[in-house]
Amino acid sequence: MTAKNLALLFNDLNDRGITVCEGCTEQQVLQKRQPSDLGYCFYRPHEGLYAYETGTLYLTWGSYQQDDLVRLIVVEAIKDEARACNIQASWKGSIKDRVELCNLDKSYFQKFS
Repeated sequence: MTAKNLALLFNDLNDRGITVCEGCTEQQVLQKRQPSDLGYCFYRPHEGLYAYETGTLYLTWGSYQQDDLVRLIVVEAIKDEARACNIQASWKGSIKDRVELCNLDKSYFQKFS
């Protein structure tokens, strides 16, 4: 997996109405929201550093609506787009679980080192 794959993933998620924020807090991702966005995903700076060290990133995600169906649409979109970008993605199935992206190009996260 190259850094281009990860950049493509985040771009594709934005195109699907999912706000993406890299190295952000939840407050910052909410500020980036577009009116038509369905949900969001982000990772904090310390998670970027962890990805730089390990090649594994944990994405926090959610929906702007308090609706379980919308939440499932968001998490499935993240997993589908990751797979389309040749990125290994897994989710344990709970609304509280983050999406794990594995075997990433560590150089993408060099800014967190």
